[in-house]
Amino acid sequence: MTTTAPVTSFTDHAEPAQPGRIRLVAAVLAAASVTLAALVVTHPWGERLDSSAEDVFTYGYVVDNHANAWPAMLADVIAFGLIAFCVAIGAVHLVRGRGRTAATVGAALVVLGGLLSAMGSFAFTTILYFVAELPEESGRALTDTANDDVKHLLGVEMAGFLLFTLGSLVLAFALFRSRAVPRLAVGLFVLLTIALFVGLPNAAMDAAQAGQVLVTGALAIPLLRSAAARG
Repeated sequence: MTTTAPVTSFTDHAEPAQPGRIRLVAAVLAAASVTLAALVVTHPWGERLDSSAEDVFTYGYVVDNHANAWPAMLADVIAFGLIAFCVAIGAVHLVRGRGRTAATVGAALVVLGGLLSAMGSFAFTTILYFVAELPEESGRALTDTANDDVKHLLGVEMAGFLLFTLGSLVLAFALFRSRAVPRLAVGLFVLLTIALFVGLPNAAMDAAQAGQVLVTGALAIPLLRSAAARG
């Protein structure tokens, strides 16, 4: 008789994602990236706003862009949210060995940041919509109130964007370490991300942001290759 308990061998039975699901993630990522890049370049909601200015927006700005701002910003929010989820899923799928822990952490940050940024952006969009819908006196009063409280006006959106950016850089590190994508693409993504924080002029900022979005969307290519390899 022995008091030693038998050792049970544990096996990871987790199955890789099915090819059809990966193709869907890749297709959504590509479509959302192209959509967001087009919106960034054309900005149908009007000229780029400056969150550091004394007034983030003016009553005249809102009225002038009222017809296109709400639907365009809604499309922007949806595309950004979809990119966050798809990039997180895609990176975790591609990074199988070295860098797996970083990919998991980065994916969590990207999803959380994407959710917060999307919620904050939609709240901001809704405020702009009602500024233009209200009688002028009330609309101007709401504009002044919003500009006097930037923390609540843009705080959630900015926190989400920073979390998303941090998470995307962590994912870039994981992809670089695992060699799941060309390292040149990772380097280009990092450079474009840094460019967003160096105070570029409006046109250059649009180009850098659109480029970063498209490079992000290019993750669809290795995802499609992975799906094809799995049948």
